[in-house]
Amino acid sequence: MSRKLPASIPFSRRFAAALGMSLVLIALCVIQPGPMQTEVLAASDYASQIHSQIHLYHEAAEQGSMDAQHMLGCFYDLGLGVPEDLEKAAYWYRKAAEQGHAEAQYNLGIMLYTGDGIPQDKKEGVQWLRKAAAQGYDEAQEYLDELPKAEGGR
Repeated sequence: MSRKLPASIPFSRRFAAALGMSLVLIALCVIQPGPMQTEVLAASDYASQIHSQIHLYHEAAEQGSMDAQHMLGCFYDLGLGVPEDLEKAAYWYRKAAEQGHAEAQYNLGIMLYTGDGIPQDKKEGVQWLRKAAAQGYDEAQEYLDELPKAEGGR
């Protein structure tokens, strides 16, 4: 069951993931100069390139790269180049979070706290959010600061 983030949270994990993925897509976009114009790769070529990039991320993630694990979490979270699968997203976020990746800790923490695509566990979610905040990940601290308000003042 998907749950919405508290309305008082200005920066959701999906927005953060989408912003990060936008930068990846810009980096993947190949522009080829033509004689009079600039031609962008055809959509099928672009989709093929994204698919090959995901394959490379999978290889790196399997070898233990926390950055690749986090990016795979984002791909599955957003359904970019792969079918959206929040369980797989949580799996890859957890792999990266266990290695100390602050953004993955934040993403996993929110998924656990809200029960977004995975079984809800508020206590574990807060633990991951605290780990991310302890590393200076501002969005995690902001989320933690807003939790008492979202919970009715507790």
